[in-house]
Amino acid sequence: AGAKQFTLDVGMRGAPSLVKDLSGAKTFADYDVLLVPMPSELRSGEPATLLYRIAQNGMPVEDLEPYLGAPMHAAIVSADLSTFVHTHGEVHDPATGTTLHEFSGRERFGPTIEVHTVFPYPGLYQLFGEIAHHGKVIVTSFMVEVGKGESAAAMDAVPHGDE
Repeated sequence: AGAKQFTLDVGMRGAPSLVKDLSGAKTFADYDVLLVPMPSELRSGEPATLLYRIAQNGMPVEDLEPYLGAPMHAAIVSADLSTFVHTHGEVHDPATGTTLHEFSGRERFGPTIEVHTVFPYPGLYQLFGEIAHHGKVIVTSFMVEVGKGESAAAMDAVPHGDE
């Protein structure tokens, strides 16, 4: 019994269209998620922090659970699909001030998760995140725009996408 492949058309074919949506406050499966990029003006080649705050029914969610051993799994994809980054979120232990990015499974945290990254090129990026609460996985999706950074001259000199 070999694998079979088939194509299923689920919509019209043609040039893909991208809807620019830079909203930082969205709702996913009854969870209100606020994304705060730091700095607010993201620049290529420069360190960035993506701060996620999770609430439900107007209350901060303080009992998020690890998902696959991390507070959050994040995928960062450039709009032209040429760049993909997978990274994990971090949380800060309020008692000790230490940063935690791996868990054994019983810890609870929230409502804030930080994702640290460097966007390699200017442009639009889609941010997908996965977090867990009460055994349920919540998938988030945001879009950010990244400007050209001062320290990215070497990266920007490399041909990228349709430039």
